Amino acid sequence: MMINGRDFWKKNDEETILAFKTLIEQYLHKHKRLDFYLSKLNISKLELERISADVLGLSPAKFLRNFIVERIKKDLTTTEIRMKTLCDKYGFASASTLTRFVKSSTGMTPSQYRALKYEK
Repeated sequence: MMINGRDFWKKNDEETILAFKTLIEQYLHKHKRLDFYLSKLNISKLELERISADVLGLSPAKFLRNFIVERIKKDLTTTEIRMKTLCDKYGFASASTLTRFVKSSTGMTPSQYRALKYEK
């Protein structure tokens, strides 16, 4: 059975995104920059941007940010994990850095976001 070129590239693109996601999960506690993942994937920024747009509809940087934010939001609403522990878990140097990251992504501070679980 032959697959056409489009299907071949689509499959490879999906495998690249899966590898990207796996690396993000593996290094989640380090909070690595996009360049780190490009190096690990042995791919150019332009190529990952193309693949990410085709497969996810997002830039790789936006996907990376969203991935981390979603994990933090889950921890904030399902656990009583302390800010210091969150910083260590996600590779933030300080609580203020984590707070800025969460607020710029959600419009709320971690404390405000955590309070949502009590409003339900």
